[in-house]
Amino acid sequence: MDTNVIAFLVAFSVLLFFIFWLKKKEKEKIIFNPEWDGISWTNHSIQNILNEDLCKNCLNHKHCGIRKDAENIKDKYDAKFILTRCKTFQANNSLKMRKKPKQQKHFGVIVWVNPFTENMREKQCMCINDCRNLNINDRGKNCPMANELYTLCVQCNLATIVFSCPVWDEIQKVI
Repeated sequence: MDTNVIAFLVAFSVLLFFIFWLKKKEKEKIIFNPEWDGISWTNHSIQNILNEDLCKNCLNHKHCGIRKDAENIKDKYDAKFILTRCKTFQANNSLKMRKKPKQQKHFGVIVWVNPFTENMREKQCMCINDCRNLNINDRGKNCPMANELYTLCVQCNLATIVFSCPVWDEIQKVI
């Protein structure tokens, strides 16, 4: 076979590889884009991260008071969120997470952190992304769920990503 043909085939194969690799990376990008489904605002771009919840990957999952309190908030407000930081986390043997949890110091306390979700929390959590019902300077102006979640997070050294909320109200951005 001619060396030019071989060189062309190799170059073409490399080009195809990079095109498919870029397409795959594009699909993995997560864009904050909540949509109203008739009942609740949902950030669909992260709905597929349920397996990343520290609670669901914890040995104490069934008996944990923190999980019960978090589930009560979810049920009470018809919201969906996962825990991305927790002080009492104990990894089970069959972790379904993309990255193994690590211990880190947050606010002076050693907590377990899911590095995958922690990296997206500030960009994807509906509460801290353009919700007019969250006021970090005046908690009295927050929606009740935000206040209950905040209290639970402070008391138990947690961090959450809210990805579905019936009262999320987008702040109008000035362009």
